[in-house]
Amino acid sequence: MRAENRIDAPYNWGFYNQLNPQFLNYVCTLSGHAARPLAEGFSYCDLGCGNGATINGLARLFPQGRFTGIDGASDYIQNAVKLAGENAPSNLDLKELKLTQLATAELPQFDFVVLHGVISRIDPAELRCIREFLRTNVKPGGIVYISYNALPGWAAILPLIDMMHGHVRDLTDDAAFKAQAALDFMRVMKDNDAGFFNDNAAARGFVEALESQSIHHVAHDLFSAPLSAFYFHQIDAELGGAGFTYSGNALLNLNFVDIAAPMVFGDTLRKAGTRLEFESSGDLIRNQDYRQDIYVKGGAAIDEAEQLSVLATIPFGATCVADQFDRAVTFGDVTLQYKADIFSLLIEYLSEGAKTVEDLKDLDVFSSYGPELIVDAVKFLTAGGQLTPFAARTEPPSDRALNAPQYQLKNPFNFNMLKLRLLAQPTLAMISPGAGIGVELAMSDALYALCSVEAPRDQVADWVFQRLAEDGQQTGIAGASETKAIAEALELFRTTRLPKLLELGILAPAG
Repeated sequence: MRAENRIDAPYNWGFYNQLNPQFLNYVCTLSGHAARPLAEGFSYCDLGCGNGATINGLARLFPQGRFTGIDGASDYIQNAVKLAGENAPSNLDLKELKLTQLATAELPQFDFVVLHGVISRIDPAELRCIREFLRTNVKPGGIVYISYNALPGWAAILPLIDMMHGHVRDLTDDAAFKAQAALDFMRVMKDNDAGFFNDNAAARGFVEALESQSIHHVAHDLFSAPLSAFYFHQIDAELGGAGFTYSGNALLNLNFVDIAAPMVFGDTLRKAGTRLEFESSGDLIRNQDYRQDIYVKGGAAIDEAEQLSVLATIPFGATCVADQFDRAVTFGDVTLQYKADIFSLLIEYLSEGAKTVEDLKDLDVFSSYGPELIVDAVKFLTAGGQLTPFAARTEPPSDRALNAPQYQLKNPFNFNMLKLRLLAQPTLAMISPGAGIGVELAMSDALYALCSVEAPRDQVADWVFQRLAEDGQQTGIAGASETKAIAEALELFRTTRLPKLLELGILAPAG
């Protein structure tokens, strides 16, 4: 597995766990809508799948499902095929299709359709094609995820992008060159306090954010397709016209009045007469610039008793060890503090392995709380993103596993991601078939994991050093030798990340 095998396509190699069908089911259940059954099989479409990291990972996680990845860019589909590998999952179908071809393509009916960042990059005619596709190709009760640039947050950004496009309109067709020239122009305007930037703090922040990104990322986001933004009510009308009911937001805090906006606006949101008013008011309060909306076709509802019953039987697990669990999470102007005893208990118990509320309520330490209170606490922990619904219970690794002399990778997807993307991006996705989730590892942790597979325990640091040297990279840690820095980072990996990788089955003792 050498670096020369990797693909250097610059964009969209992340695994987006918010597109996971069990996560989508969770959001719908939170909002009082019926989930889609997964155990007996289901159909899933990623419309605009990009390089295919998410659709490939999901196909491995849920062998009982049928997954269709669609994208209009041939290079993306080719990369998705490469990621699937020679041992591609039989339940995965990758198709190169333009949006205008959806109506004539032979496609099945779907339980889930996801469109991640698609509709803000298309024209009105293509949006009509998507609406018709959803109307005709989503089963009754089916779930749709749709993310987009949102207004009013983008109100100051759209004229800025128009200015950037105008500045480079007559330059080369090379998107990266255009992006750099436009960014240089905006930097001069911003740094010299042009009036537009003085009057629009959001525009200044937007340019500063662009400056921190890869120029290829900027080129893709700003110069490879038209850009637009929408108010919630516009998308709600589009989906409503196709027979869908809004269920909830994949940005979980936005589903709860107490953490959707600063406390001073709590009464405003509680008095909202409709969900449309609640969402629109919240967007104005937060100056929302991005939405991740989830809709249900037909909007079949469940009552509170059934909702509690379903939530109590979902295994919830942590994506980090307890010592790494952030006890204060910030959502814009709102900070959620996990100080209450019940939060500390849940973090302690669920960080050591996924469990259901039904499991927890019978333990002595939870006996005074009751299932409803435990479920409520779990909801707020999942809003912070460090706790998430799992497909099954998990167990902490044994001391023997933690101290194994060498490890093995447990899934072809993880091997293929390492082969194609090692040291090529800041994070790298791995999947856990047992938990049914994907996790994003810092690239350093992915490297330590790989070298723990390739080398005996006492040689891992040397293998890490050699791989970095082959790739022309350094640790970047000042005041220490590289070998010492690697050894210290490796020990931290074994303390904080290895236990979770073993619990999730991403790594396992060799032999």
